[in-house]
Amino acid sequence: MAELLITEIDGIGEAEYDQVNAELGVDINGGGDWPDGLISHTAATTDKGLIVIEIWESREAQEAEMPKLGAAIQKTGLQEKPMRANWSKLKAHVIPDKAISGGMVEAQGRASSATTAATT
Repeated sequence: MAELLITEIDGIGEAEYDQVNAELGVDINGGGDWPDGLISHTAATTDKGLIVIEIWESREAQEAEMPKLGAAIQKTGLQEKPMRANWSKLKAHVIPDKAISGGMVEAQGRASSATTAATT
């Protein structure tokens, strides 16, 4: 069963997040070389840094990709460590007929403004 990983990293902002993604070869709009075993990835800035919420096929799939992430982080010169990294067994995962992209909700091919709330 898939697992949920929530990671909070102090001192990391959008610029650093974008640098690491560039090193990894991933495009936040869905293109590029995303890690094997990754089902869903969401990142957001907080008043302290960055929060990343991911759904993985398994912990083992995520662990297999960690050397790539570690190398990308090291290459960008970032030294911050996760403030919190928690795994949870996933109870449910639903992909509705809409996707959030750049603060907009795209439903059935149409883009519209939307308010999004997340609970952690």
